[in-house]
Amino acid sequence: KVKKRDKETFEKTQPKLAKLFLNSRKSNRLSHAYLLYGEINSPLVDSAMYLAKSLYCTKDLLACNSCLECQKFEENNHPDFTFIDGRAKGLKKEDINYLSEKYSLGTVEKNHTACYIIGEISNITEEAANALLKFLEEPSTPLVAILTTTNIEKCLPTIVSRCVTVKVNPLLFKEVIKGNEDRFSREQAYALSLFAPTFKEMETLSRSDDFINAFQVAETFISDLVSSLEKAGFGLLKEGSGLLKTQKSIKYFATILIKVFSNVLSSNYSDSFSTFAISVKPYKDSLPKTIDVLADILNTLPANMNTTLSLARIINSLK
Repeated sequence: KVKKRDKETFEKTQPKLAKLFLNSRKSNRLSHAYLLYGEINSPLVDSAMYLAKSLYCTKDLLACNSCLECQKFEENNHPDFTFIDGRAKGLKKEDINYLSEKYSLGTVEKNHTACYIIGEISNITEEAANALLKFLEEPSTPLVAILTTTNIEKCLPTIVSRCVTVKVNPLLFKEVIKGNEDRFSREQAYALSLFAPTFKEMETLSRSDDFINAFQVAETFISDLVSSLEKAGFGLLKEGSGLLKTQKSIKYFATILIKVFSNVLSSNYSDSFSTFAISVKPYKDSLPKTIDVLADILNTLPANMNTTLSLARIINSLK
């Protein structure tokens, strides 16, 4: 079910995207394809869904959430809309063929612009990408594509060039956690918000072994740094090698550390990682190098997923 995001909130949190979309609708010059990109905790699919719903709204240029068309969309019952989620699996040619066949005869409802969303377009196979390029260039009916990605660098340039690209802002931590401040520790909630754009997704992620293990290793490592690098390094190799066994767990762990270390470098001790950041202050001179190492670990996943070697590199960079 689509979250009932209201027009005012959308315009406040995504002003650039809202302005572009409104101007395009007012001038009747919608693009045939949009690519929404942003960080992992940006509400990409949520924003794409709201734009798609707005296309069908009969009362306003941005979805009113009350008309019959908006209600049909929220109930996943709109015949001229399709969502293909590539976030958890690769996008295959069959997915694109399905879109082509569905829209080959036009829209089900008269005078409608059809719309489809593809989540995480960077996960598309080469064969599927070729089919999509042809489909983007030769739509057989009035059709708007909304693609999303958290990794625009890995998207095929040929796809990017055919889209209007817009960055989606991550929601502020206080907006995501509002009304649920007591559900997690401050540090755990903030770490979850780095990877989940809604509180519901934060709750789901909090039960994931990958996140639980990554947060535990990061929290222990940072706490041990207060005593000594030797103690922290020994504990990291011992605990981390056993718990950080998956690509996701390493990604969560490295991202949390990058955020903490970046806060120290920017002298930001006011956010919800403040207690972590204060523990790392004595290592401030080494942090730029460590952040580079962590970024390299993230960029080379999954090709070089040697956990012990990666953890040793982190320790050595802090010396």
